[in-house]
Amino acid sequence: MQIKQLKLFEGLNEKETQLVLFKYKEKKIDGTILFFINLFFGGLGINYFYRKNIILGVFCICICWSGLPFLYALFNSPFQWSIAERHNRHLLDRLIREAQVLKPDVKQIA
Repeated sequence: MQIKQLKLFEGLNEKETQLVLFKYKEKKIDGTILFFINLFFGGLGINYFYRKNIILGVFCICICWSGLPFLYALFNSPFQWSIAERHNRHLLDRLIREAQVLKPDVKQIA
């Protein structure tokens, strides 16, 4: 993990950290799987469904007859690892922020 993300874990206790990591492992996407889905099924927009982007997936299905989603997927395939890394980084940041927001502030209770 990056230093920035490790610093975000500092405000959480062990149980909260384990919960965040469990949710992260459950929801993260794999770059290799995304690459092959994009390479073979990108023309149908299946890669967008895997990335939880339903609207773009439905749009690709609607226009798949034109071949444009296939061409876009073909040229976009080498970038799937960086797309997966960016998705996972944003996911971890969001999960950490949610855990910090849900954590009660001791100063406010006292």
